[in-house]
Amino acid sequence: MESTETKTRKWRESDGTEVIETTTIRRIRTSSGKMSTVSSANNASTVNYTSNQFEKDALNRHNYYRARHGVPNLELSNQLCQHAQEWANKLAESSSMKHRSENKYGENIFMKSGTNISIHGNDAVDAWYDEIHKFNFHSPSFQPGTGHFTQVVWRESKYLGIAYAKRGSSIFVVANYDPAGNYQGYFKENVPRPK
Repeated sequence: MESTETKTRKWRESDGTEVIETTTIRRIRTSSGKMSTVSSANNASTVNYTSNQFEKDALNRHNYYRARHGVPNLELSNQLCQHAQEWANKLAESSSMKHRSENKYGENIFMKSGTNISIHGNDAVDAWYDEIHKFNFHSPSFQPGTGHFTQVVWRESKYLGIAYAKRGSSIFVVANYDPAGNYQGYFKENVPRPK
């Protein structure tokens, strides 16, 4: 018999550096019937960027793009940031990119990889907004490869939660929006052309 448990600890150093440490504990029953515990911790993931500053920069970048389309600013929601952090941690733990199922909020996800990786609040938002080049404003509707962009500027969305988690050489970013966007039949009034 074997069981696995994953624990994630998150703390902030005195210099503002956020540290995320993930530990996996495996309990294995040996042939003699005794339980053996194996613990493996990934090296603590350090991002030299305070999450508070990341959130502010990401919010400001969203509102910069939203202003280009004449839609109201988003407000940062602590509850949505916590919701986004939970999913970012899950994505980092599994090293996978997938949307949360049964999510009542709009959601954009982003991953950045490389050696000596760092993240800025603008990085994911710029990548999402860049999908504008694929969006057909003459026929506003859900279009493949544009859902991140349309959620960023969706007029009826009012609140934003955004967070990131790092594992190894990858950083995972999750943004949640309330109310959610990308509803078929509502694109014309919610995704206006840039001014």
